Parts: sequence; structure tokens; C-alpha cells
Amino acid sequence: MIQARGWVQDAEIQEFLAFGYGQQQVLEVILGIAIKVMHNYTNHIAKTPLDKPFQPCIWSKPGIESINRI
Repeated sequence: MIQARGWVQDAEIQEFLAFGYGQQQVLEVILGIAIKVMHNYTNHIAKTPLDKPFQPCIWSKPGIESINRI
């Protein structure tokens, strides 16, 4: 869903449904993605610091200087 930017093929939806999920779960996946995007954007704009217990796990893109707002 994310890689396709929402342009999911019908066959992919049918495969998801074939595993026993329903249309409601398709919408729940979209909702989960939307919440995560809103959460990330809000924290980036607000410059929310990473919680101390998670600081050792901070990720930065290889080859690009990390933006460390802690």
C-alpha cells in the first residue's frame, strides 16, 4: 500500500481478502497508515525528542548526516 502510494492492484486486494480478511480490514490498514503519517509529520514539525529508552536505537540514513533533534 505504501510503496504503491495507494494504487494497489485489484489482485493484491483479492489476495489479502483470500487470507480471511474483510473489507473492514482493508480500511483499517489505510487508517493505520494515515495515523502513522500524521504522527510522524507532527513530531517532525514539533521537533519532539525521542524518548530516552529509544535513543540508542536512533536511525539515520547511511551517507547522510543525521538530523539529531535530541
